[in-house]
Amino acid sequence: MAILEEAMHCYTNLETKLLGRMRFNDYHRRGLAVLQNFDRHASEVVFMSIDFEGQTATNFGIATLCDRTDSIRCMNYALKKDHCDKFVFGDSVRVPNPATLRRAIIDEIQSRKTADSQIVLVGHGVRNELDLMELMNIDLCHLPVVGVIDTHELFREAMGYPGKLRNVLSALNIPFRIETLHCAGNDAHYTLRAFLALLIQKQGPSARWEDDEWADIIRGPRLMPKVRDRAALDMDWDEHLDFDLEQV
Repeated sequence: MAILEEAMHCYTNLETKLLGRMRFNDYHRRGLAVLQNFDRHASEVVFMSIDFEGQTATNFGIATLCDRTDSIRCMNYALKKDHCDKFVFGDSVRVPNPATLRRAIIDEIQSRKTADSQIVLVGHGVRNELDLMELMNIDLCHLPVVGVIDTHELFREAMGYPGKLRNVLSALNIPFRIETLHCAGNDAHYTLRAFLALLIQKQGPSARWEDDEWADIIRGPRLMPKVRDRAALDMDWDEHLDFDLEQV
């Protein structure tokens, strides 16, 4: 009897994984279809980059390309204070429990929906984000999401090899500060900028994001390091500069 129960449990887990993979493949296919027909000057597509930190989803970040202002709106939700302190691209919200975080995620996605818009979720290895959303009982079928795009796959298609987010940013010459990685809000912001750069690169071998109208968005704001104590400031503050003092 125990062997039968264990076999049924394994079968149920396998079935759940296969169904999850089928749903992901369907959303991914639809996301690529939207991307293929995307016209930045006419499209009503809203690209939303999402990221989780922690196996139990203790930190969630979401970044949205705002068409009217040509800027990125970014939010960081965290159950832990250190995840709030590390965020550098906007407002950080401390949430008291997973239920509040779940409600915040749903509200963030639903708030971007308009009568004519299509929401496409973007992520680096986005399957992980979708799996965590499923564990939190967030069903994409009940949200205004038409598809998903994985920057990990876009980068592999463009460069011929996979890469972690930090490697993608370096390869695309997108400015970033390594100490700001692994905060969900920051990573969502970086991922959206990488996605825009890859989108431009798909236009042809001579296309460079530095020459594009999105250049300022992709380059992002200049970040100054957060110094935690006076001793750190006295010892190595010059290492954080973007230029060599000896050459000034």
